[in-house]
Amino acid sequence: MLLVDGPLYADTSEVEELAAPATNEAYIDCGMPVLRITRAAVARLFPEFELDKLQRSIDSNTQPRSLDVVEDSVTLSTDLSREEVDVKNVAGILRGGDNILVVGAHYDHLGYGQSGSLDEKLNVIHNGADDNASGVAGMLETASMLKAQPLNATVLFVAFTAEETGLGGSGHLVKNFPLPFENVRLMLNLDMVGRLNEKNDFTVLSCKSAEELADLVTRAAVGTGLNITCKGDGYGPSDHMNFYLAEKPVLFFFTGAHADYHKSTDDAELVNYDGEAKVVQLAVNVLRELDAAASPLTYVKATEPAEQGGGSFRVYFGSIPDYAQPDSLIGVLLSGTKEGGPAALAGIKGGDLLVRMGKVTLNNIYDFVFALRTYAPGDTVDVEYVREGKHELANVVLKTPPMKH
Repeated sequence: MLLVDGPLYADTSEVEELAAPATNEAYIDCGMPVLRITRAAVARLFPEFELDKLQRSIDSNTQPRSLDVVEDSVTLSTDLSREEVDVKNVAGILRGGDNILVVGAHYDHLGYGQSGSLDEKLNVIHNGADDNASGVAGMLETASMLKAQPLNATVLFVAFTAEETGLGGSGHLVKNFPLPFENVRLMLNLDMVGRLNEKNDFTVLSCKSAEELADLVTRAAVGTGLNITCKGDGYGPSDHMNFYLAEKPVLFFFTGAHADYHKSTDDAELVNYDGEAKVVQLAVNVLRELDAAASPLTYVKATEPAEQGGGSFRVYFGSIPDYAQPDSLIGVLLSGTKEGGPAALAGIKGGDLLVRMGKVTLNNIYDFVFALRTYAPGDTVDVEYVREGKHELANVVLKTPPMKH
């Protein structure tokens, strides 16, 4: 299949840009080559086509126009290469006692929007002022305030790389922690903290990752000017989740989604700087409260909520894919499963590599999403996975997706 932009709707610039493929729907490899080509390439390959007339004809009644081509076959080749680059986490430390507090914020973003962008424009710089320059700035200000008035604990500050491509930087740090990991008392994640609303309403996420956190955060918020709500377990689409999966209490500071998310319009003039100052003060207060606590936090592993419904998926599997999985690894590698969820109840756990779901071979995460959307709640599906080199089978009873709060 060859795809080309219709000349009547195309950009009038001389250089025709080819957009990256994107969809919100599930898809699977159909085994057919698909290429997006320029109008100039069409003119060379099929000189008998007049694209403007063809488009007008199609637009007149939105029906296909099949045409014979002179040649029986066309030979095309593509020059594709995958470039691997080294990326780095950047860390700093305020040395103190044995207890360790981690403050993190990812510093990567979308560049020119080649991947992950929700912008209609092509190849425009995505500054990422809120996502996540705001978090990095908040982390640096937290470090400055704690340097002026040090804690008893050691505080590790980390600017994470590769968050946007699957929490890769934080995943690497957890697996290669430079200090005794058993001494980590809390990971505080600052991700998109620059859009506090006018009412100063601030929801602190992951408060349920430890028994004491909700009360601790409530005390820490006194005098900040924030109207806080504490909720949520330690799961979530940001760097704190890798620490939570490693059984460490976490907090996720996030001022909320907005229309500029993953777009070129996420710029500095839209940041609420006074609001972010309040959020940073809360972060410092939380760390001081925890530093003064006589005993460590009590980690809580989340279980599935009884309330059901909602979400964009018809069914719920209860797994957490490892989005930092190497491209060379065929299958769907899991970093964990949710306790009480269908996968966990069937014996599947973090580190397992899913390779088949029902009749669908799982080559990648897209196959996994496609397979899930073919089932209904209550269906039992046989899942093949690899654990420590051995192929195993599990019968997973799919559920209705948990209600989102």
